[in-house]
Amino acid sequence: GRAFYTGIGHTNETYQDSLFLSHLSGGIQYAIGDNILDYGKATTEKIPNENRFVKTVLDFNLDEPMELDEVPGKGILFIERRGNIKFFDFKENKTK
Repeated sequence: GRAFYTGIGHTNETYQDSLFLSHLSGGIQYAIGDNILDYGKATTEKIPNENRFVKTVLDFNLDEPMELDEVPGKGILFIERRGNIKFFDFKENKTK
């Protein structure tokens, strides 16, 4: 892509100046380029392959978990909507 930067235009009066408006218009035209979009150049897999993911349920007994965070190497903290904090312990493989 293209970019256009200017250090001018910090006051309202600048936008009344025909030279500045010409400068701005030229910069916008440059950034737009020929304005021909070729989406064929953008490629990606629509849906990732299922074998890229593993689903592991840590606990079925959570009450509206809103946030979680990992305690590196120790476990996962869950914060429930009503304020309870629960901890899934990696060693014990259970929630406290």
